[in-house]
Amino acid sequence: MTRPVFLNGFGLTNTLLCVLWLLAVICGLVILWNYGARPGQQSNQPEQWPADSTIEISGERPVVLFFAHPHCPCTRASLSELERVVAHATQPADFVLVALDPEADCEAWRDSDLVAAAARIPGVRIAWDPEGREANRFAVRTSGHVVAYASNGRAGFSGGITAARGHEGSSRGRSELIAWLRLDPLTQNTSAGQQTFPVFGCALMEKNDE
Repeated sequence: MTRPVFLNGFGLTNTLLCVLWLLAVICGLVILWNYGARPGQQSNQPEQWPADSTIEISGERPVVLFFAHPHCPCTRASLSELERVVAHATQPADFVLVALDPEADCEAWRDSDLVAAAARIPGVRIAWDPEGREANRFAVRTSGHVVAYASNGRAGFSGGITAARGHEGSSRGRSELIAWLRLDPLTQNTSAGQQTFPVFGCALMEKNDE
């Protein structure tokens, strides 16, 4: 019996729709992969601790600054990696989450799950950054950017501690930061220059924050 022509047409339409759907899925995955693997904007950090910084530090221990946009979803992965860094540091250090505060003491802005989670990490304290002034002093442009300075104010590390945007797990940045924190203070103070790694995160200052 001859199959009706409309059934053949229906089958061809389904096939074309499946092919188009598959192409759309592949394109979407490629876009997501490119987005996740694309580093954020990054500048060279000061080689010495900025003299005009208002962040309180002991001056006796190395300090690690974690710059964060309080409402950036992909910074959560970086925060999880920071918690691992804190847990694996064998030498005393000051850990500070520097949270952007573009609206100057706005409670609605400061109500952030990310900042609350950071405050629960033992050894991490919060420093709010009005209008991103500290971020500008340290030339930080991307949320999740970590900078570390030795007790004498010499830069030792700058960059991200995740392998991709919003991706938890092992990364070279995290490993090198832990290794630097495990150095004895004298070696940290005399190490040759800072190590730099790409940062994967959102822009610290979005247009609607400025």
